[in-house]
Amino acid sequence: LLQSKKPTPPPARHNPRAFSVANIVRTQRTIQRNLDRAQKKEYAPLSDRRASRAEEGPPPLVAVVGPPGVGKSTLIRSLVKFYTNCNL
Repeated sequence: LLQSKKPTPPPARHNPRAFSVANIVRTQRTIQRNLDRAQKKEYAPLSDRRASRAEEGPPPLVAVVGPPGVGKSTLIRSLVKFYTNCNL
C-alpha cells in the first residue's frame, strides 16, 4: 500500500542579490533627483511684485505674433502669471 507523505517545504535559500539594487549609480541619481524635486517644492514667500506696479496696471493691449514653436503661448502664460499670480 502507498503511504501518503506530507510534502516537505523546499529548503530555505538565501539570495543576497534578490532585494538589492541592480545599478547603484542610477539609484543614487534617482534619490538625488527626488531630493532636488522635494526642495524645489518648498515655498519661500517672495515680495508681492504686483504691489509696486499697482498704479501702472497691466498693459491694455498686447499682440504676440511669430512662427510656430517660438514660445508665444509661454510668453502669454508668464505675463498672466506675473500680473494676476495665477496659472493658465
